Amino acid sequence: GGATEALSYEAYVDSKTGRTPAVFVGGNDGMLHAFRADADNDASGVELFAYVPNGVYENLSKLTAPGYVHEYYVDGGPTVGDAYLSSGWATVLVGGLGGGGKSVYALNVSNVASPSAGMVMWEYTETDLGLTYSKPQIARLNNGEWAAVFGNGYNSANERAYLYVVNLQTGALIAKIEAGSATANGLSTPTLHDADGDMIMDYAYAGDLQGNLWKFDLNTFDDQTTPLFVARNASDHVQPITAQPTIGGHPDGGVMVYFGTGQYLQNTDVFNTNVQTFYGIRDNGAAILTTDRSELQVQTIEAQTDEFGEELRETSDNSVDWMEKVGWYMDLDQPSPVGERVVTQALLRYGRVIFLTLIPSTDSCNSGGVSWLMELDAITGGQTAASSFDFNNDGQFDSGDVLDSGEVASGIKTSVGITKPPAWFEGPDGKDFKVMTGTTGGIQSLGNKGDPTVPPGSSSLRRTYWRQIQ
Repeated sequence: GGATEALSYEAYVDSKTGRTPAVFVGGNDGMLHAFRADADNDASGVELFAYVPNGVYENLSKLTAPGYVHEYYVDGGPTVGDAYLSSGWATVLVGGLGGGGKSVYALNVSNVASPSAGMVMWEYTETDLGLTYSKPQIARLNNGEWAAVFGNGYNSANERAYLYVVNLQTGALIAKIEAGSATANGLSTPTLHDADGDMIMDYAYAGDLQGNLWKFDLNTFDDQTTPLFVARNASDHVQPITAQPTIGGHPDGGVMVYFGTGQYLQNTDVFNTNVQTFYGIRDNGAAILTTDRSELQVQTIEAQTDEFGEELRETSDNSVDWMEKVGWYMDLDQPSPVGERVVTQALLRYGRVIFLTLIPSTDSCNSGGVSWLMELDAITGGQTAASSFDFNNDGQFDSGDVLDSGEVASGIKTSVGITKPPAWFEGPDGKDFKVMTGTTGGIQSLGNKGDPTVPPGSSSLRRTYWRQIQ
């Protein structure tokens, strides 16, 4: 039971200190690779093992064809977490294939230094699984089972949206939850929510290609017919949600759900210039039934300017009347609609919501496109009260960092092409650092306002947040 799990977990965590550290990455050579990852060892970077999921076997022969053209194989990012199995605590890896196939696999990676065939736990496939772009999440459920929870992905047989809940140890199906009846659809990566702080997941939030934001009850596993919200722009275009939502609290209660819209999955997506949007939606127990965004407070990108040697954005700072509104939104339409979109998960830090946008390019010399890093007040969606950026590098976030207009910058164009979510490091004196990589192959480090409670003169530097950089 839960008490046994809790009592034994501390000892399990202590036992992990002697493990060989590893980093796991999928490759379009058809394998999930595990590399030794301790920096102070001569063998660091050496491959520990590789695993070929069954779902890519039928395409492996194409790699040796004289006319081979790029194909996806193990293209999905894995999730690694601790879970209590019948034999006790273990560290489990669960991954999908992205564009490479229609299955999800699980490995026991508790002992990567001694790999064996026994590490392979299961590989799950089913008729309504599409290309498994949805990143599996590991969770303990209220029925006592540990599970892998994932969306069905895209291009399934009937092209509808489903959430799968699979027993983490056996791969047996616990629940398959239907999300509406729309076709030309598929469910993206879910975010799980523990509503009462007992470390057991109660709900899952996930978006789909038809702009629906769904809330699933992991206690009842009931099929869903009414989405929590439907994303449509001012032209009534449905806005696909391919990014994993981020959840946070609201000062008046309920849950804030943050997500951007847009997709970047197939060649034709480059040419789509429909206006996409970033949303902050308050879930206070009732679905948002209006479809014209009238229940949301609008925030806007007011201007783009070249200052401090950077391309910067200024946004509105409209207040939100939470007696009348249930959220906010910001259209990515400035200086004109150019197909800007959000396809990665946002980050919450120090009352700010931080997200990367993507503007694809058809110019082969432009590293695929560009990105903007946006930092907004998490509750209002507007401009933050003080600068989040130390533009003049004086270690302060004050009047020396404001724009010529006297306003605070809310966005900065990155210098590394299409940019992945950052690794976040806590620095000295309340100044943090984000490290970002992108399609140019470069690395960008950006100083950011950090924890205001860090005492002056503090010199500690530690990683406080990590997003996989692919």
